[in-house]
Amino acid sequence: MLIADAGGHILYANLACANLFGYAREKLPKLTIGDLIPEHLRERHAAHLAEFRGAPRSRPMGAHLGHPLYGRRADGTLVPTEISLSPLGDGRVLAAVHDITQRVQAEEAVRRCSARYAGLLGAIPDIVVELDAEHILRWGNDAARSFFGEQMAGTAIDRFQASSEHSFPRTDDGAVHNVWFVRADGDQRLLAWSCRSAGEVSGEPGGLICTARDVTERHLDELSLRELRAQMRQFHALHVAGQTLRKISHDLNQPLEALCAYAAAALKLLDGSVPRVAQLRAALEGCCSEADRAGRVARELSSFMHRDVIPLAPIDLARAADNAVRLCRNDGIDCPDIRIDIAPDLRPALGNQRQIESVLHNLLKNSIEALRQARPGAPSVRIEARNDARRGGIQVTFSDNGPGIDRTCQTQAFAPFYTTRQLGVGLGLTISRALIEASGGELWYDGEAAPGATFRFTLPPTEPGP
Repeated sequence: MLIADAGGHILYANLACANLFGYAREKLPKLTIGDLIPEHLRERHAAHLAEFRGAPRSRPMGAHLGHPLYGRRADGTLVPTEISLSPLGDGRVLAAVHDITQRVQAEEAVRRCSARYAGLLGAIPDIVVELDAEHILRWGNDAARSFFGEQMAGTAIDRFQASSEHSFPRTDDGAVHNVWFVRADGDQRLLAWSCRSAGEVSGEPGGLICTARDVTERHLDELSLRELRAQMRQFHALHVAGQTLRKISHDLNQPLEALCAYAAAALKLLDGSVPRVAQLRAALEGCCSEADRAGRVARELSSFMHRDVIPLAPIDLARAADNAVRLCRNDGIDCPDIRIDIAPDLRPALGNQRQIESVLHNLLKNSIEALRQARPGAPSVRIEARNDARRGGIQVTFSDNGPGIDRTCQTQAFAPFYTTRQLGVGLGLTISRALIEASGGELWYDGEAAPGATFRFTLPPTEPGP
């Protein structure tokens, strides 16, 4: 605190004032007010002081300037101050001087922090807005003003909604809500909104801080992808239907061609002058057998396609292996050396006789085709059946001395329509695995049993083991 006369000479200064400006207390009365003001501000100070003397009353000096007044210390440094003037009469003035360095530093820190957060919010491409309890827009970042327009403040958020089909989130649950909004240019955009309570930020209950991301392109991409998937499913269904028809045709043609061969043989026997009854009977029995086989193929393929429950019964694995070889020979396939080894103590297996024959037939055809392409010196195939103590059933091993299956192909070998043959359908192993699984067993490729290809499948026993 200090007192100055009409000429600006300091008449009195207390110790706090002396400490503020860095002078000895007894030296201040020898100075003028101008000595305590920076040189570049003295002219402006003289004008303020003249204004005060023209209408002397108690008031803060410089409050209308919007920035602090600066005093000059004895060492020449500047100190931000706040000054209150009070007239004492006879031209004397009482000045209360306050050091506001800490306040100025705090305000500067707040300004820097505000500028930093404003920059961060401005750099965010997502919309960020603050809403009051009535969902009126109070503030928004650059992205929000670009979307809703510069005059968005004071407008209800609902006004920008494209329709009322999906309402704007009214709670701070943090969940994402997709709502269509109309942009300032009239374009409709789908915004993904998420809101949190603004009470801790604004101090007003009921307000929300909300963010929104424009997901229109993603939404349109999802619609296009959904449509494309539907088209792909339709295409795949047609492709599967075509490939399945090829498989059915292939499996039906085998017994039908054999039936035709038996019928042609029977006709030739009838044309002879001397009827050969025994041979004619064998030919007609072959016709009946192959016709019955064709019917079973059709029924079992239908059951497989519809996933019907297939009745299981005890099967004869030795007969199944012999019939698989016979079917290959009936197809005109030149069979290599085939060894069938059935353990004498083999437990009765449970399954479907026709389906197990079909599995062995398919494995045998694949093996013969691979052996023909590889051309080993002495091609051979081995079919073994043993009791599987670990799995508690029967294990059948099918192996050859061919090239085997490449490791890159092993994981896809059972995939539908996967084939390495030019004329292959790619359903054989898929259907074979499904048939074995329908009997309660497993079918897999044993990549560790090289050389050659080795397939193994299990079947359950007719009765549980001891």
